Amino acid sequence: MANEYRFVRIACIGLLNPDDTLKQFIPLYVKVHGEMSPEQQKHIAEISGELIRQHEKQLIEYFEELRKEQIT
Repeated sequence: MANEYRFVRIACIGLLNPDDTLKQFIPLYVKVHGEMSPEQQKHIAEISGELIRQHEKQLIEYFEELRKEQIT
């Protein structure tokens, strides 16, 4: 049981083409051994939040494009 682990997705990164269109969406994971402590959960939430803040504009543009594609 000591070797049990799982992966927790903390963020996603979008790779862009030269024309700034989305090329590929890549999830980022951390490897977690056993149960996460409240402190570990807090750190993962902080990291996720910071990544979202840093890439907020790209995320908004991506979801707007995705919504436009679904409408048409």
